[in-house]
Amino acid sequence: MEYLKTYYSLEKHLEETVKFNPQFEVLNSIWKLNKKNLSSALSNINQYYPHYSLHDRSHSLTIINNIELFLGEDRIKRLSPTNTWLILMASFTHDIGMVIFQEVIEKT
Repeated sequence: MEYLKTYYSLEKHLEETVKFNPQFEVLNSIWKLNKKNLSSALSNINQYYPHYSLHDRSHSLTIINNIELFLGEDRIKRLSPTNTWLILMASFTHDIGMVIFQEVIEKT
């Protein structure tokens, strides 16, 4: 579930920055690929931690949304492409230690 964004977002900022600074296209590409792959990995957390609150894609998107609301458009626009990317990645990777890989499950 993707949240409807009616304001200037971190993802939009990264995309806009790349239009004017093509050297940062790699950051945007890495973000898009990691967002997709991490969303898939995070979707498995709840089956191994059913007693925890949701720690899936929606949790990460909520974190991003709250950061955007806190920063506001003016401060988001002042972020460097690297700092924007770091905020996005931190939001999706902060629970990655809860992901249990198939080979670990098979060994137990």
